[in-house]
Amino acid sequence: MGKILRWLQERVKLWTKPGTSGLIIGALSYLTRSHTDLVVENAL
Repeated sequence: MGKILRWLQERVKLWTKPGTSGLIIGALSYLTRSHTDLVVENAL
């Protein structure tokens, strides 16, 4: 039973880990956003 739980934990970690390409694209889009866009986002 312990082996199954460890396997399941590892699978869940892999399923929920964000992709590297998404992080890079997010960082690039953040750098290109205007100050006004960031203020509006934070206000919401």
